[in-house]
Amino acid sequence: MFSSLQDVIDRVGMEKVVQCLDRDADGKPDPPLVATLLTDSNKHVTMMLNRKGYSLEQLKRLAKDESLRRQAAWIAAEFMVFMKPELISPDGTTLYTPLSKRAMDNITAIALATFRPQAEQIAGAPSTVSAQIFEAQPAFEFAANEDHPRGRGGF
Repeated sequence: MFSSLQDVIDRVGMEKVVQCLDRDADGKPDPPLVATLLTDSNKHVTMMLNRKGYSLEQLKRLAKDESLRRQAAWIAAEFMVFMKPELISPDGTTLYTPLSKRAMDNITAIALATFRPQAEQIAGAPSTVSAQIFEAQPAFEFAANEDHPRGRGGF
């Protein structure tokens, strides 16, 4: 939906795609692995955007947005490397981790209504105008005074 194999190839090159997705050594990505990669990565992007309240029809329209497709392709690129465990570094990162993280941050910003994709004008406004996350407030707050500059605390 959001990214295709061609989008991933455009980002990382055919050589890297074949290295990660060719198990039968025929020089081409294996279709079942490609299907798994695209299903998993596109579901991940969809779950991130669902937070904003887009309908399925709106998500289909948003999938045409070029900037969203680029972000989804970087996420798919990292998912692709995870399919080839020997390419994962000891700390659990990949060559594409920084770009994937940046893409996830950008999609999260869309979900929180900080960024607005151009295709949103075509797709229509989501049912949730913005999503906000509030940190939990402490149950009790004690005011500071001269004797207790940090507040009294305790019971």
